[in-house]
Amino acid sequence: MKAQGFTDYRISYDIAGQSDFIFPSEIGEITNSKYNEEALEHLLKTLPQKEDFGWYKENDYIFIPGPPEIFSMEKIVSIQPGLFYFDGERKKQICFQYSLGTKWIIIKKSVLINEIYHRILSDIHAKIEKKENISYSFPNPAELAWAMLIYKMSRKKLLLEGYKILSNAGDGFDSPLSRRFPIMFEWNEGKINIYKLGAMSFYIDGIVLIDSKPLIPIPEPDLPF
Repeated sequence: MKAQGFTDYRISYDIAGQSDFIFPSEIGEITNSKYNEEALEHLLKTLPQKEDFGWYKENDYIFIPGPPEIFSMEKIVSIQPGLFYFDGERKKQICFQYSLGTKWIIIKKSVLINEIYHRILSDIHAKIEKKENISYSFPNPAELAWAMLIYKMSRKKLLLEGYKILSNAGDGFDSPLSRRFPIMFEWNEGKINIYKLGAMSFYIDGIVLIDSKPLIPIPEPDLPF
């Protein structure tokens, strides 16, 4: 099976369009890595069904293959270290505990909602138009870093430019309430700025990730804060 060839992906590519469908072969070229046959077959088999692609296109999603093997957040950042700015060592260490495996990152290119912070966390699923067999979740730092990096490298455009993006990683806040505030991603002067949402920052931009099954499941880190 020649899983990374254009013929294998023709239907998906034709519906999604050149800008919104990135081939595994492109990932290999721009990251100087190589998918083995198992990874290529997994990506081909886990593509959404043909009848779903029209919905993805209409709702402004892009298809990005994950790396050919498990990449830590640190390894993702090392591809273009000058592209990432961490607002403090603590934020970097939190993010570096996340990893990404071989799977499709199917991510919305535009803002889904703009709501007060606590409402986003409490009732986002009630505000999203549900589609059968599709699960929505906030992307973790490794998924966000990979998507923003690969889109810039392959399409020469900034994915989610102008938005404050919520990841599913959190940083503890020193208060009697023991609250945790999410790690945010935002383009700033051509760099991906990674910081903690402040206690007085009420408004953020929310997006969702449609998460396909990874080749090798990676558990979320058990952060001690």
